[in-house]
Amino acid sequence: MCDPQRLWIALVVAMAITTGCQPFSPVYSPAAERELTLLKGRTLRLMALAEEPFADQTKAVARLRGDLGSARDRAAARPRNGLTLRQWNELMATDGHLLGGFLFRWETDTTLAAGFIIEARLLVERAMEVMIEHEKAKVGGAS
Repeated sequence: MCDPQRLWIALVVAMAITTGCQPFSPVYSPAAERELTLLKGRTLRLMALAEEPFADQTKAVARLRGDLGSARDRAAARPRNGLTLRQWNELMATDGHLLGGFLFRWETDTTLAAGFIIEARLLVERAMEVMIEHEKAKVGGAS
């Protein structure tokens, strides 16, 4: 005959395994992927205008910064999304070499050289593509 204590332990272990097997990886969000894709297009279009005075695009930059900040906040609110949050922070860092640094330099220098814009756009485009691919690679994504 089975020992009731062993049966109880086996039952508790089985329940812990079945209820605790949620993915340890972040879960894919189609909305986050779609938002990243749209923001990437808007970002690159705005960056292309950096030969013009920053003052001409102040409202567009403020809108983009706000939308990027909102997307970052939504990413921060999702469980197990630390890597994605670090990617957002790197993209938006004003002392970095991606979008945040680019916008800061544009605002500081008023206009930017065409060669610098081209190179910066390539870096930002690649960074945002990596973020999109990372989202797709999450549990349930279309990798």
